[in-house]
Amino acid sequence: MKYRYLIPVFLCAFLFQGTLVNAFAVRGAAPNLILCAMISIVFMYRDSFGTVALACFFQFLSDLILGVYAGPGAIAVFLVGIAVLFASEELNKENFGTMLIVSAASTLSYNLIFFGITRLLGERYSLVYVLKLQPLFIAYNLAVCSIAYFLLIRRVVKYRQDRFYRK
Repeated sequence: MKYRYLIPVFLCAFLFQGTLVNAFAVRGAAPNLILCAMISIVFMYRDSFGTVALACFFQFLSDLILGVYAGPGAIAVFLVGIAVLFASEELNKENFGTMLIVSAASTLSYNLIFFGITRLLGERYSLVYVLKLQPLFIAYNLAVCSIAYFLLIRRVVKYRQDRFYRK
């Protein structure tokens, strides 16, 4: 995907993350739009390392402006982005179930990496508290990634390969 499309997508995700998304939070859990945009775009498009770098940049800005520490979110997005980049080479991007599995695993990985880094920096909340919120985080991010999947799949794959596809 070209940068002239990526920058507005991540800029909107960054702006909405700090403003509108908090209105939909349930028990402190809300979707991470930067992570969802990065997962969807990296999974759907090949050679997306620039997307991972751009997502890291906007997540770092989000950490600076909205977070307690600068950098844990950006490091977590980078590690998850590299994992999704490798997974996208091996997995079928046309299968919606694959996208759901990758999104759920990426959300869990992001939150556990973020917890580990912030725990090393001195945060006091426990792993049990983080794990208790994971179903909400995963459900929110799955909803956002599903919407992104259905918006992107027609642009990425012109003719599906499965036998049930009809024009």
